[in-house]
Amino acid sequence: MKTTLTRTEKTIVGVTFMGVVVFMGLFTQTNLIPKSFIAFDAVGFINYQMGRANEGYSEYSLKGRDVDHTYEGLAAKAAAAVKPVSTQAQIDAKKKADELKKKTTVAQKAKTKTNVPAAQVRPIAKNQVTVAKTPQVDTNPNNTPPVSAPEYANPVAVDTAPPVLAQPAVDKNKKSLAQWRAAIQASPTRETVTFLIEALRKNQISATDYQTLTQELINQPDEKMKGLGIMAARANPSYISFAQLMRMPATELTPAMKSYYDQALGAYMQPQNIAYLNQALMTNDKNFVGKTLVLLNSNLPKINQGDYSNVVDSRNLRGVEKSDFSVVQFKGLLPALNLIVSAEDPQLSPMAQQASSYIELNNQTTIVSQNN
Repeated sequence: MKTTLTRTEKTIVGVTFMGVVVFMGLFTQTNLIPKSFIAFDAVGFINYQMGRANEGYSEYSLKGRDVDHTYEGLAAKAAAAVKPVSTQAQIDAKKKADELKKKTTVAQKAKTKTNVPAAQVRPIAKNQVTVAKTPQVDTNPNNTPPVSAPEYANPVAVDTAPPVLAQPAVDKNKKSLAQWRAAIQASPTRETVTFLIEALRKNQISATDYQTLTQELINQPDEKMKGLGIMAARANPSYISFAQLMRMPATELTPAMKSYYDQALGAYMQPQNIAYLNQALMTNDKNFVGKTLVLLNSNLPKINQGDYSNVVDSRNLRGVEKSDFSVVQFKGLLPALNLIVSAEDPQLSPMAQQASSYIELNNQTTIVSQNN
């Protein structure tokens, strides 16, 4: 029976056949690819043996040079290894020679010890003086056994060489007046003046040079430089600093700088600085004395009322107590004030009388309160 395929079935069979042919062709091509492209042969391409140099080479060589080596140490060692064999006669002769040598040495030592003078028993070094012994009187008429002399009876060696004085240590941070002046001119700031104040406290600058620099700053026309001068004078309370501040023309200052200046003067109303006020009152400079009296008369009433704002820095007012300040503490100024009053100066005497009366009044009030 003959099978007849339709057109559609023929198409399907043809496509199937073509797909089988293409698949077989691709499979054949895959098998023809070299093995090295498919997998890596680790055994054939990796050599695990350590590399070794096949030929040695050095740029340094003794080739062509005449080098003479003499091994004297080996020759001496070999000669010492070969020792002659000593006979019994040689051993006996060597023993006798050693005994004779020992006896001779002992005899020489005994002879040397007997013949050494007493003056050479204790040698005296160079540059030394020997103190002679004091002549001794025979105090042993009965020939009793002598007693050994003490150690200090022998000659004493005195060293006459001059002593070596230790050199004073040099302070590397110490600067001269010119160096400080140049530093301030290069950087006129509070930090520079703070370093100057620290140098004074560490004795790295003298008080005279410090006061010279302070006066130079105060004399400057620039108010900023004047303020640095006031800062330096305020940090070093002294009679000279007080005089520098008092002789400074304060009328040229701005209100803010004038307040800072008044605080610097008010600090001299503190108990530890009253002695400088007494020195100022004893001078012959009427202008200086007058300003000091104005300072006293303007601050004594405030101190009596417990107002210390012009005497103590505002940053330190919190720790101040009323017992720390009192008008009675100024009674040491009374002799100087009484001298000014007795001078009958039309300008100074009234101000001195005012300050003196105020101090005496408070002193009497304190005495009465203590008696009660």
